[in-house]
Amino acid sequence: MSKQRLIKYFFLVFILVSYAGLVLFSISSNKEALQKDSYWAWYRNYVAQAPKGAYVNTGSEEKPIALSESQGYGMLITILAAQKGYIKEAQFMRLFHYYRSFRISEENTLMKWKQEKTDKGWKSVDDNNATDGDLDIAYALIQAEKIWPDSIEHYGDAAQKLLESIKNNNYSEKTGLLTVGNWATVDPKAETLIRFSDMMPTYYKAFADFTNDPFWTKLEENATKALTQMSQETPTGLLPDFAWVGANSITPVKPYEVSGKNDGDYAYNSARVPLRLADSDNPKVEKSVK
Repeated sequence: MSKQRLIKYFFLVFILVSYAGLVLFSISSNKEALQKDSYWAWYRNYVAQAPKGAYVNTGSEEKPIALSESQGYGMLITILAAQKGYIKEAQFMRLFHYYRSFRISEENTLMKWKQEKTDKGWKSVDDNNATDGDLDIAYALIQAEKIWPDSIEHYGDAAQKLLESIKNNNYSEKTGLLTVGNWATVDPKAETLIRFSDMMPTYYKAFADFTNDPFWTKLEENATKALTQMSQETPTGLLPDFAWVGANSITPVKPYEVSGKNDGDYAYNSARVPLRLADSDNPKVEKSVK
């Protein structure tokens, strides 16, 4: 090959490599921009400001509603944005302040599950919790402690207290699993009711690592067993929204036993299960997801 042809060859390779690099950079930049724009679009449309912080509005502009579940999702979304560098702590802090303002008490730091406008202003309309909401909040607080370890808010301490409250108020000795809420834990029948969207093995593992408490490891084992058993017993492998736990069985609830005709079906509660299980590296959990 002549020197001139060799120069042309290397010049062509240089152009192709540069072009490929520019394409990859453009794709990466567009993806990053899309993620950032999506976060702020969500924030503008769903996060509402209140005197006691910020909440995720699940109602309308005229009739806003805050739920502990949506607050948990909002805190998780904001943590993901913080990990990407899209936001500063202030956005998360206001969501945290709202959660803190609507805890059941300073000792029992579960969040009251629903707030809305009443004749007496913006108030909680139920003093009980929804287990999945507090699990999301606890996980978000653990991640916040990693991102802002020197924060004046002491997110790690808040996470520790919340996990203790979940352990003390949302756990059933009868089933070895979490109940659907603190109101159910003290009810002899409802104590055996489970909601599969409350089963988050990856969270439980993270909680065990954070607290060094074997309670969460055992809970992970029990939840994995329940998920696997129920998945194997349904014709489709899909999990029902709610089920009763017996001595040696797990049985889907009947229509209208909890909240509606689809209580024993794969419906809007269990539609969240794939999200809860997707990042698990446990082979048994992965089998249930597939």
